[in-house]
Amino acid sequence: MDDASADAHVKPYWETLPPGATAEVPGLDGLTHRPLVMLVEEKPDSNVIDTDEPTFLLYEDGTVLYHRVTNDGAPGEAMRADIGATGAQAVADELVKLGVLDLPNVDGLGSDEPRVELFVRLGARWHEAIVYGASRANLSRDGRAPPAFFTAYRRLATYQAPGATTWSPDEIEIHVWGGAPGSRAPAWPDPLPRLPAPLKPQPETHVEVVPGTYEPTVRAFKRPDGGYNMRVNLDGFDWMFDYIRRVPEEAYVRKVRDARWRFAPRDAQ
Repeated sequence: MDDASADAHVKPYWETLPPGATAEVPGLDGLTHRPLVMLVEEKPDSNVIDTDEPTFLLYEDGTVLYHRVTNDGAPGEAMRADIGATGAQAVADELVKLGVLDLPNVDGLGSDEPRVELFVRLGARWHEAIVYGASRANLSRDGRAPPAFFTAYRRLATYQAPGATTWSPDEIEIHVWGGAPGSRAPAWPDPLPRLPAPLKPQPETHVEVVPGTYEPTVRAFKRPDGGYNMRVNLDGFDWMFDYIRRVPEEAYVRKVRDARWRFAPRDAQ
């Protein structure tokens, strides 16, 4: 075996992947809050697929949303702070210096693995790094992806800002899907507005946007007496039931995440 073959043999898997996945996602013009940095921690057991809200979301004007870390290291209460435009750019610059613009995407063994998505915008272009198998349980598991990825992940996953207050969304989305004849599930919670009737089982998810003031009602319904409920009875059917909190500029944030499958290595641009 020659030296080149030996080097290729011992290289970590991620060193063989193309660096610098990037894409321009149109729609920034006209936004009140322009997203700059985003961290999403996708869980395979999430009821609403591909809608896990970001656990860190920084906007160009300095608005930052993040989840306060609990004693066991898991993301907890959602917080909001204003660190100013200069502070926001400093966070983005720190990530750039870490080398996140050159991070590859690291595939996993299957879709049932947790997934961490890191997005950083430089000008009009978004740069992404997505690592399957990464989670808060292995924040120091540098062998799965480049060390720079885990350094950036730790930085955002444990972020705290002075003067932060609890964040409450302006809107939430109610998601109802599945549907089977029955009456075992709890009745639709009042005073949450009912979905347009009558609902019939279908492959697609029924989605309704309601004011964020209904979140306490939904949260109490989903977690009665410390338990966890994900079913609801409506129109004679038992449905799967969940909700997500809509962040500022939700439509554009989703567009960035939806575009991740079209991101390409920088050298392919």
